[in-house]
Amino acid sequence: MAWMTAVATALSCIVYPSVYIITAAYLLLQLLVKVLVKVLGTVLVTPLLYLGNSILSLILLPLRILAKFESILIYLGVAIVMGIGAGFIVYYSSSTVVNLLGHAMGALWTPSAPPTGPSDSKALPGHQVRQAGLVNAPLFLPRDQWRRRDGKKAPRGTRQAGLQASTILEEDSSEYSDEELG
Repeated sequence: MAWMTAVATALSCIVYPSVYIITAAYLLLQLLVKVLVKVLGTVLVTPLLYLGNSILSLILLPLRILAKFESILIYLGVAIVMGIGAGFIVYYSSSTVVNLLGHAMGALWTPSAPPTGPSDSKALPGHQVRQAGLVNAPLFLPRDQWRRRDGKKAPRGTRQAGLQASTILEEDSSEYSDEELG
């Protein structure tokens, strides 16, 4: 067994320096690669970093503009939220008051359902017009067929609708005097 220790010692004297040299060369090569990667990476990546920075600044430009109007946007946002809240309060309080007054007066009024649209068979286009016999009726009446409320034809050039020509006078006195009211 002495020969095994002699072979092991001889091999260790031959292999150890070569392993040491290979390890040192590997570490030097690794260091050289790291330095080259850093230098070349910095040189090659710098344009990409500049491009990325430019793209990011363009993307954030609208946010920078909005940041200048931060206070007015907060003011308008709060106003919108307050308006929506006030609208809900007015809507629900008025509907509650209407329901309470309706029940107090003995009326059980329920709103009718709105028309559902073309899917409803009665709401098909032209259905009601055909029933009323208005299919062939003209959209506009000629001037000579215009009539006043009393049924007579209106003379040309007179107003047909709008305010009355005479003034309605209001009474200054009422049935009750101020002393009777309070």
